[in-house]
Amino acid sequence: MLAWQIDGKESACDFDRVVWDAIRGKCAGGILHSCQDETSKHAQLLDRHSGIDYLQELPGGLRGIAVRLQWVDRAFPTYTIRSRRPSGVVTEMAKRLNSNQGFLYPHLTVQAYIAKPRGIGALLQAYVCKTTALYECVRDGKVRMQTNPIDGVEFAVVDVADITDCWAWKNVC
Repeated sequence: MLAWQIDGKESACDFDRVVWDAIRGKCAGGILHSCQDETSKHAQLLDRHSGIDYLQELPGGLRGIAVRLQWVDRAFPTYTIRSRRPSGVVTEMAKRLNSNQGFLYPHLTVQAYIAKPRGIGALLQAYVCKTTALYECVRDGKVRMQTNPIDGVEFAVVDVADITDCWAWKNVC
């Protein structure tokens, strides 16, 4: 299994384990269907080409949710979006910015910070916003760029305070 596949599985496990219950009410509940399923061609297409990690089944229809989980020592009031990979593989940012061409994109974007280690850490913070509001900040230049020194991946960092109607769950214990 490749590193990105392991990350995806661990992210899905921790999302199911601690994040979804914390944000379910804000997201209108429903039934979640993972798009990181290696056996479903349709799920793979949604994940890889549109950045949709989950399909949310609601009484009125379906919508996509993008999820970014980070395992940290402390949480930050920010969203991070991959903007460039050294390998040249298409990033989340490129997928979302192509949505103006009529391509599918997630309706909601979740950013969650979970205490290390993976698989057992507590949820520290979680944010939920409409993807359009997050990318409005990107288009308006309300970002700062940061490069991970370990793997060279570049991220756009957006402050939660700049996002219209961003909902926050914080562990205050």
